[in-house]
Amino acid sequence: MHVQRIGLRMGNQFIGVSLLCLSLLSFNAFALTTDRSELVYFSSGHASLDEKTGEGHYTKGVSIDQGSTHLRATDAITMINAKYEFTRAIAHGDKQKQAHFWTCTSPDKPPLHAYADTLSYYPLENRLELVGNARIIQGENSLQAPVINYDTKAERLMTTASADKAQGTLILIDPKKH
Repeated sequence: MHVQRIGLRMGNQFIGVSLLCLSLLSFNAFALTTDRSELVYFSSGHASLDEKTGEGHYTKGVSIDQGSTHLRATDAITMINAKYEFTRAIAHGDKQKQAHFWTCTSPDKPPLHAYADTLSYYPLENRLELVGNARIIQGENSLQAPVINYDTKAERLMTTASADKAQGTLILIDPKKH
């Protein structure tokens, strides 16, 4: 597995510039404000980066870390716009392990964990979309549904039942923790 610390000079200028763009990754809509000043660490078994379009394809195990914010997946596609702002990560799990996103939302709260077969994160839109056996867990509280859309700025959750209505939404709240 190849691990690259963002900001180090690399022999291949194409990869170096593209990985520099990743240093602008911002999972801050969920995360502690101190995460914004942290370096981004990226690792995957294989990376394909297109400087012209800003699109990156990562396979064979993907890890993205910035401060208290983390993303793990089997594969992922990322997008960086013309201003070098991170705009999208679409991460997939496999049959053994779902895509997993977690972060600390506050020093006095347990970490927030999000799992799904497909996990899409749009940091500039303050939005997280979980599709396929989606769940969000924070401490003893949890939410489970086929699809979960989370507006991280407004802290608003919306769920969608499966097309055949066989699976709906399950919410568990521990009243002792509130």
